[in-house]
Amino acid sequence: MHNVFLKSILILCLTTLHPVFSQQRKTDDKNLLLHLMQKYPAKFAAILKDPAHFKVQIIYSQIDRSKNGNKRFNSFYFRHNSSEYFDPASMVKLPLSILALEKLDLINVPCLDRNTRLEIESSNHCQASLISDPSAIDSVATIGHFIRKALIVSDNDSYNRLFQFLGQKYIQDRLIDLGFQNCRIVQLFSKCDSTDCKYSPTFRFYNKGEVIYTQNQTINTSSYSPPLRNMVIGKKSINKYNKVVNHGKDFSRKNFFPLDEMHLLLTHLVFPDPFQNGKKMQIKEEERNFILANMSCTPDESGIAVFKDSADFFPTLTNYLFYGSDRNKKPDKNLKIYNIVGQSYGFLSDCAYFSDTSNKVEFFLSAVIYVNNNQIVNTGSYEYISVGFPFMMNLGQLIYNYELTRKK
Repeated sequence: MHNVFLKSILILCLTTLHPVFSQQRKTDDKNLLLHLMQKYPAKFAAILKDPAHFKVQIIYSQIDRSKNGNKRFNSFYFRHNSSEYFDPASMVKLPLSILALEKLDLINVPCLDRNTRLEIESSNHCQASLISDPSAIDSVATIGHFIRKALIVSDNDSYNRLFQFLGQKYIQDRLIDLGFQNCRIVQLFSKCDSTDCKYSPTFRFYNKGEVIYTQNQTINTSSYSPPLRNMVIGKKSINKYNKVVNHGKDFSRKNFFPLDEMHLLLTHLVFPDPFQNGKKMQIKEEERNFILANMSCTPDESGIAVFKDSADFFPTLTNYLFYGSDRNKKPDKNLKIYNIVGQSYGFLSDCAYFSDTSNKVEFFLSAVIYVNNNQIVNTGSYEYISVGFPFMMNLGQLIYNYELTRKK
């Protein structure tokens, strides 16, 4: 583990003290987001009429740079409430990607990295063995390829592999160690129950046909209390027998990652700063750039044949905050969006860094909205297309256009 302290390693700070915002200016207009949305009633009036019904939360961080390159952040909030539960869904693929790269480095075995070939041996009825990955070059399964699929097209199987490589206990212990006391990543994206998620299979890593590292199967014997008092969503729900029951769905055993913590995580990923306070996550600069490159990569840019050849993987697939669900929209060549999204049980979420160097625009924008008008959870029928995606698209474009004219 001594290599953690080498100069080549980048210190990526993640602390609930939010040090990256310590140089904020005092906000002249605390209701800036509200006032901006009120200017466009055709796009936002329905949401603003009852934002609590839609469980809307928005965080917008401006970035001002001085002539010598110093940065100053100024953040604005709309209905920010870290105690109001929302299902982060695929957003947790970002912290797991970072943790997986960190763990590979901390194992400190020669030739073991994100490109090392691996095999997975099933040891539980809810696990699937793996000896190759048809979507990868030469069908070689690697941690790096799992991360690419998880970040580029939000692939759930890849998330499950990363989750099992890390293990439930390792993930939770590391989150707590980093100060994310109320965050939970304890769930596989499958029909496995909460007990199944405690089991991790055996991983074997190979170099030139020889096993260089074996991670034996593990079982997490720890249990975790719910991070919030109330984690019930909806008035009714569909149970496992496909019957409507007269109570909402309990998410107390599901994942939880507040929007402000995900916003902070992305901020520190884009702008790592060696703060002295708080505990730190450590990844190499090369790995940080790898994650960012795949967060902004479109399916057709990925070089992964199965993504390029499928109509399901359109260029703006995971850019809710700006393109919504428009399959035919071509990405703006001047605009790069580094983001992670979630879509589940009526919740839509997106945490994004926007960068347009041609127009000198850059900012962070995170948002979540809940679109389940009948309040019956687990029906699989939600107002994503009619309400959720248009809201996300309009919000991203609203802030981008505001940034084009904002005096910096």
